[in-house]
Amino acid sequence: KVLISQAGRKGDPGTNGTNGDGFNQVRKSLLDNPLCHLFKTNKLVETSAPTGTDSDITFTRASTATYVDRYGIVKTASVDTIREEKDGFLIEQAGTNLVLYSEQFDNAAWTKTGSTAITPNATTSPDGTVNASKLDYTNTNDRLFDAIVSTTAASFTFSIWVKSTGADRSIRLRIRNSPTTTNFTITDFTATSEWQRFSVTLASLAENLVCELISIAVDLDFYIWGAQLEQSPSATSYIPTVATPVTRLADTALLPVLNNVVTKEFSIFGIVSNTSTATPGNKFIFRIPVSSGFFALFYNANSPNQFNFRYDDNSTALQVGVIPTENIKYFAATLDGSNLKLNINGTESSISKITDPSLLLADNLPFFGSTGVAVSSGNIKDFRIYDFVLNANEIEYLLP
Repeated sequence: KVLISQAGRKGDPGTNGTNGDGFNQVRKSLLDNPLCHLFKTNKLVETSAPTGTDSDITFTRASTATYVDRYGIVKTASVDTIREEKDGFLIEQAGTNLVLYSEQFDNAAWTKTGSTAITPNATTSPDGTVNASKLDYTNTNDRLFDAIVSTTAASFTFSIWVKSTGADRSIRLRIRNSPTTTNFTITDFTATSEWQRFSVTLASLAENLVCELISIAVDLDFYIWGAQLEQSPSATSYIPTVATPVTRLADTALLPVLNNVVTKEFSIFGIVSNTSTATPGNKFIFRIPVSSGFFALFYNANSPNQFNFRYDDNSTALQVGVIPTENIKYFAATLDGSNLKLNINGTESSISKITDPSLLLADNLPFFGSTGVAVSSGNIKDFRIYDFVLNANEIEYLLP
């Protein structure tokens, strides 16, 4: 064991650090050797993951997809390539951009009212190329809009990148039903000299939508790029379009670990973000089979919003008590015999009398973006499986 101390003494010789007054209960040698780690080859096999990297996990996605890299640039990842952002690996459900000509605002698909004018290819866009447009308004209530017909009745989000051409100034985004304006959401945003992605969501039932950028003063101008309308309670990664809608397919993460069973005692630790709020029902963060049933961490958007770690033995479903929060920063699920404890952002809940909770790590097991269940969209910054129970000091030690 290597016991360490933080903000306190390590303890007297011969005590193994246990009488120290600091951060003295961390078994670092064990923490450095998880069964599964998002960013490292696991200790159970000698070869690297099938992707040829040093990751435990194989990522699949049958389409290209964009992401924002750690420097704030919009990049495009090829098929079956993971997208690493500042907040971790991006995992998303499938999504479709219904807006046509999402970067070509001078196209006839975009209607201009009043004295609205568009200058194409006027400046460098968030993806680093000179393809952003300049939007000039002369009068208050000048508009630029795109009408989308025959959408499904659901929640929709309209998003677009905007920056000012000089001083900070406000722009209005609206999403509404067509042909009437009785059902709409409208929000004003302040554009600065830096690119920002603004979005507005129409959460009630909506069909035949209109996405609008509206002037709220005279003589305003902006740079705009990357418009998107999607059936989602929040803006997901940008999907470029031209003459037809384009779909980004779902991400899936697979475990390549072969023929391993962890019995009776283990821990699952993760640092993730959840962007699947406002959608009713359960959204799975991950789902892992056990010898009888499965373990799953899921977000329940029904009132009250909460996270649950669920054990289902295929007969009687058991789950921990409510941990109400919309923003998960970290989680740790620890199993000691038949007793399971869930820690989310420092709040704990537990269940007991679990029957045969052996954790099955089978070949190519999808646990993020699991097929057949509603998955949560967000970033994964860390994910580890250990064959021992993490203590409170060790959970704290693993936090960034």
